[in-house]
Amino acid sequence: MKMNDMTMSSEYNADPYAMNHINDSSDRYNDFSNSSTALDTPVSRLRVNVRGVIYQIDTKAIEQHPGTLLSDILRNHRDRNPGYDPDIFFDRDPYIFNCIVNFYTTGHLHFRHCMCRNEVQNELEHWRIDDTRLAPCCWVWFGQKAATEKKCR
Repeated sequence: MKMNDMTMSSEYNADPYAMNHINDSSDRYNDFSNSSTALDTPVSRLRVNVRGVIYQIDTKAIEQHPGTLLSDILRNHRDRNPGYDPDIFFDRDPYIFNCIVNFYTTGHLHFRHCMCRNEVQNELEHWRIDDTRLAPCCWVWFGQKAATEKKCR
């Protein structure tokens, strides 16, 4: 089959790092909000909409990182609405948010080297993630970017 003969579904994403999001809001992705079990037990995933890209993040993974923005939102919402986790919208860059999601789910904070250091720093501040959580391989990149930016000024 030739490449131009192939059709791609709306769910296809060529970015292998973008596997944490869902481009479809159908209930086939474990959306149990209409079932009776949603009333019996707390929802195990938090739906985060980042400029139209929907992520489902395990709430236990979020709870492993206290003091971060998502952890605080989840905790505050659960205090007021036990057993129900909200859908949250953020007007942020979904490309960078993939790295944030990976941090929550794996505990390792990595960024792609093509990203702007200032944008990364701004996102870390927004999500309340300390830059000391960066993986050692990214510290080198992060430091080199800072040195380059100083030379450019």
